[in-house]
Amino acid sequence: MAREYDLVIIGGGTGGYVAAIRAAQLGLRTAIVEKEKLGGTCLHKGCIPTKTFLRSAEMYREAQRATEFGVELSHIHLNLQQIQKRKQSNIQQLHEGIQSLMKKGKIDCFYGTARLLGPSIFSPMAGGTVSIEMNDGSENEMLLPKNIIIATGSKPSRLEHIEFDGNRVVNSDQLLEMEELPSSIIIGGGCVIGGEWASCLRDFGVKVTLLEYG
Repeated sequence: MAREYDLVIIGGGTGGYVAAIRAAQLGLRTAIVEKEKLGGTCLHKGCIPTKTFLRSAEMYREAQRATEFGVELSHIHLNLQQIQKRKQSNIQQLHEGIQSLMKKGKIDCFYGTARLLGPSIFSPMAGGTVSIEMNDGSENEMLLPKNIIIATGSKPSRLEHIEFDGNRVVNSDQLLEMEELPSSIIIGGGCVIGGEWASCLRDFGVKVTLLEYG
């Protein structure tokens, strides 16, 4: 049996869940379809974790200059495992906050892959029906929305003929999970993400080469 909604949002990232909260405040019956976790790229693989790394890099850089300000530190050591632990703690705290906001706004959350169906002899429902292939393997959910917002976010792109192997060639998502620092790195792309990683890793003592086309 299909469920009816005033608004279905495909994508539970920063754009999606904020729109859902506002829609619920306006009295709309609202649902979110999210393939992974609420908070999307920004919370789990982008803004929040990278800012955690940048803060640690700033602290490490300042500690190395402490003697200039009359502060004597006997030993300065970069603990990547502790940085990762703090990163994950920040993510978890904010993720739980978003989940609480969904419950408070009575917003239904479906975890799976959404597809928009068009009208056809095989699908008697009206065009715009949202079919969800559920992550848990249960039967597909069918949603009948009056309105749809597509907020599916982004994912790392790669150069042609160069595959991410998760070891020597990595994307920004994989770099967030690194267990040890490389001695040197080439970063392809000088946008916000590339620039942040270049700054962070340089402060950590990594030799950085930044390549930018434009």
